[in-house]
Amino acid sequence: MKLTKKSLFLFLFTLFSSFTLPKMIAENPKNQADANSSLPLVFSEDFEKGRERWEATDEKSWTHREVSGNKVFGINRRQSNYKTKVRSPYHIALIKDLKLSDFVMTFRVKSTKDTGGHRDCCVFFNHQNETNFYYVHSASEKNIGKIISIVSLDGITKGKNEELGNKLAMHIAASRPLAINSDDIDKDIVNKELEIIKAEIINSGKPSDMVEKIAKGKITKFLNDNSLLNQIWIMDPKKKVSEILKENSSTKQIKILNFVRYKVGEGI
Repeated sequence: MKLTKKSLFLFLFTLFSSFTLPKMIAENPKNQADANSSLPLVFSEDFEKGRERWEATDEKSWTHREVSGNKVFGINRRQSNYKTKVRSPYHIALIKDLKLSDFVMTFRVKSTKDTGGHRDCCVFFNHQNETNFYYVHSASEKNIGKIISIVSLDGITKGKNEELGNKLAMHIAASRPLAINSDDIDKDIVNKELEIIKAEIINSGKPSDMVEKIAKGKITKFLNDNSLLNQIWIMDPKKKVSEILKENSSTKQIKILNFVRYKVGEGI
């Protein structure tokens, strides 16, 4: 089949997984390195034996073929017969019958057409049906599609405050919180920051009897700036995230259960 306009090939796909929810902050390179080395390999695909473990939303838009001596699975046309109910890419290929909790995923892709720095590949996960799924863009242009944030909420009421999740995810991507509450921030991080603060105060020439008092105020600010509920809401600098949750609660108080934030290249 002749390739037209834009083609995207999947060359290699590996997936490492565990079955427990990690207490891992994406900003910590050591934690990411530990996760990569400890998770078992549960899926690997080089397409040399076919593409039987994959299902596509539009089978006519995907082709298993050979390119430059490698077996690949790729998009063969720009248009698709797949019609979406929500905003979504049209060309989707999913791994069949694979349920995971935590995972580390690596893959190689190639686009045969210059997209002008636009989106090249979307990675889908937790795909439940055609309207419930997550996906993140990968792009060739610098600083596009490089950060992903996911937040889990309790207390959302359909038709009233559903957009809050999207806004919170945007806030997390921009503000880089370390934990939901200040008490949950890693103690090693707090102690290291306190050491730096005290050293800066001493080097500034402040009297020794004032070091602890000044350090207490500065570490309190650090904790507030890095705990999600205490952060200033990026869409209204006059309010904190905790206040936004109260304002948007309907029949039930909205609570943040968990969140993750990843940035391409961090921890490598």
